[in-house]
Amino acid sequence: MFTSEKQRQVDAMLRTQWGGQEVYIKKSDVDVEARALSIRAKYNGKNRRDLMIEHNISRAMFYKIIKGV
Repeated sequence: MFTSEKQRQVDAMLRTQWGGQEVYIKKSDVDVEARALSIRAKYNGKNRRDLMIEHNISRAMFYKIIKGV
């Protein structure tokens, strides 16, 4: 379990090691190619919003996937 004490410890460690720097932390271990294939296969021209919600992506990311960028 992630207790509040553990949260304080992690916060202190991150501030000490990365303080003042921009750090990118990936949301999850998503298979990007599989997600893109799934979205392209399910997209029917009218279900953009549903697919964005299902895959937890932004509108910009959705269009990048559809365009193949």
